[in-house]
Amino acid sequence: MALPQGNSLVRLLGVVLLVTFIAGQVFTVSAQGQSELPPLTERVKIHEAYRLLVKLGYDEGIVDASMKTGIEDAIREFQRVNTLPIDGKVTEGLLASLRTAKQ
Repeated sequence: MALPQGNSLVRLLGVVLLVTFIAGQVFTVSAQGQSELPPLTERVKIHEAYRLLVKLGYDEGIVDASMKTGIEDAIREFQRVNTLPIDGKVTEGLLASLRTAKQ
């Protein structure tokens, strides 16, 4: 099996970091001490936003020591460039803008 090279390696690393970040965020503890999962829809939205940001070329800031900071920074940059309200959050409005954005 050949190892990915160049940009493919960076993207693979980004996906691995995203999965690691999401896995770290997946389990929370309720007041009763039981583990709870966040809604699947939130995890799906974050993954879609990540995938679209990479496709649009905003992956430079995503792959860093703090995945959460990286994706929030990429979202803020996308929002700034597209004159959207800047909050760094994955919302339905952000996803709609990412889906229709031109490369």
